[in-house]
Amino acid sequence: MKKLLLSALLFLASSALAQTQGGTLTAAWAQDPVGLDPHITSAYSSFQILENVLDTLVTLDEEQNVVPSLAESWRVSEDGLTWTITLKEGITFHDGTPFNAEAVKFSLDRFMQNGGKPSFLLADIVDTVEATGDYEVTIALQQPFAAFTSLLAFAGTCAVSPEAYALGEGEFTPNEFVGSGPYK
Repeated sequence: MKKLLLSALLFLASSALAQTQGGTLTAAWAQDPVGLDPHITSAYSSFQILENVLDTLVTLDEEQNVVPSLAESWRVSEDGLTWTITLKEGITFHDGTPFNAEAVKFSLDRFMQNGGKPSFLLADIVDTVEATGDYEVTIALQQPFAAFTSLLAFAGTCAVSPEAYALGEGEFTPNEFVGSGPYK
């Protein structure tokens, strides 16, 4: 009950502040985050922060429908094996680097590697991720998976700045932790 109340209060605070630019959001956490690497952590306390700093390709609306976030649209081949995702243009990460297909490929490939351990969410589903244009990503699945877009709403599949990751020498620290979400 405590976590539910805290999450509800944080949601209300972030919703109210989302209408304004600048300033500082102070929030109380029930537990310190275990880590800020979105592609490796599995801690709920970490995702409470990550979901406010990072964006995913899609998100869920109030009725749990999958809706675009960083993706503009997507289409699926007739056999259900190829997903082509068109990305929104003009988005930048907090460090000013552009959000594009290469950043999505980097992020999804890294998440599937999961710190050297195959990700239980995508490694058994995704065959390849290709940047097929500046703002187009093509994902080939190993088998049809109807709930694939729902997986792309999970914070672990978020897009991160490859340049910020390189600056952190292969890990994310608070100074190199760069997303495109509403808070940094």
